[in-house]
Amino acid sequence: MSRDTGDNLDRNHSGNMPMANVMDAYLSRRSIMRGSLGAAIAMIAGTGLTGCFDGGGSDHDDPVTEPPVTEPPVTEPEVPKLALGFQSIPGSRTDACVVAAGYSAYVLAPWGTPLNSNASPWKSDGSNTSADQANAM
Repeated sequence: MSRDTGDNLDRNHSGNMPMANVMDAYLSRRSIMRGSLGAAIAMIAGTGLTGCFDGGGSDHDDPVTEPPVTEPPVTEPEVPKLALGFQSIPGSRTDACVVAAGYSAYVLAPWGTPLNSNASPWKSDGSNTSADQANAM
């Protein structure tokens, strides 16, 4: 980004150092390049040695080892699966409140219920103001 763009107005009216000066003090192109070069060298050097430790050499000088003895797996008692305490309801596109069989639901506080004496009565045409809504559910 060029420093010649913009209106060059000082919008920092505090006594703090401008952000550009802070960035210039702690970041320079040279330090960023030095860090990037170090990261690139570490990545290249690390990937160059990946095949050295696989143990799959072809010189056949590996010692002969016995195959591992496998023991039968220990069977643990089956843990009972968690279950809901009710029969779940099937999914649907019903535009209504649906609850599981044996349960009931009711509206605790319907939309527009006044919270204080400043609330206006609910208008079913949706013309309540934001102040009305702030004082109601």
